[in-house]
Amino acid sequence: MRKAHIMGFILIAAIFISAGCGKKQQETKQGDPQKYLPQSASSINLERSSEIRTFEGQSLWEYIDGGAELYYTYDFLAVATADYTGNHAELLVDIYQFGTADYAFGLYSMLRGADAQLVALGVEGFTDPLSITFVKGEYVVRLIAYEETDDNLLALTNFADELAGLIPGTTSKPDMFSLFPDTNAIIATDRLYAEAFLGSGFLTDVFCRDFALGIDTVTLFVSRDETGAKYIEWANLADSLKRRHDLSSEMPFDEDYGFMTGDSFYGPIMVGLKNNRLMGLIGTTENAPTFLKIWLESMP
Repeated sequence: MRKAHIMGFILIAAIFISAGCGKKQQETKQGDPQKYLPQSASSINLERSSEIRTFEGQSLWEYIDGGAELYYTYDFLAVATADYTGNHAELLVDIYQFGTADYAFGLYSMLRGADAQLVALGVEGFTDPLSITFVKGEYVVRLIAYEETDDNLLALTNFADELAGLIPGTTSKPDMFSLFPDTNAIIATDRLYAEAFLGSGFLTDVFCRDFALGIDTVTLFVSRDETGAKYIEWANLADSLKRRHDLSSEMPFDEDYGFMTGDSFYGPIMVGLKNNRLMGLIGTTENAPTFLKIWLESMP
């Protein structure tokens, strides 16, 4: 990289980084999640059999104890929870509210396993024998059955569909996912890392999707980086570890703001700046550079 270019980015970052750090996308709040827990389910014979319990802000640990830290990274606001019984079924329903719809999807994406069975609820949902989880707007909803029975399965399915209609908000994934190609995409791999992508604290709000290239799997990622601060920190880290290498001059990053790095755990990583975004690919296959090049050239 030419010194004049990198110094220019450092100066820009120095001016704007304090204003940009830690800011989260703001969207209109829909309201307290407890108002979406009805007294009874109209779709199936279920009645709320407990008081609604609510936990807000830093009190979440009282409800889920050690798992609370993950929720805090996604701007957790509150959870409302209640029990429902009837028709030989017994369910627990949790409705979690987050600061933005993007962060609600981000938390949901961390709960969804690699082998999740997807269901068409809200933005997206998944199911297993004892639960259904879905995200809609700024809410993540989880219904849990106490036993694996036919009655509980029917109650889970019907009540989840009813709640998906009651809860307001977007049914679309965060806009950043629209930047990824659909070709070769692996389902149920869209994720938003609010913090510490690849274990690095400065890599915040990173969107990623996995792709199958032949027998290999690679990951594309993108994050807003208007000041270039994330790029600069990553480049400096790679330099300090002596893991920064030149990329082909044909790779269409802005100017020459791109390099290759990686380690034994994550493998090779190609990263750079494109249209005020940090973008790149993780993984190793002979087709990876071409795949990344085509993606970068498709950017608006």
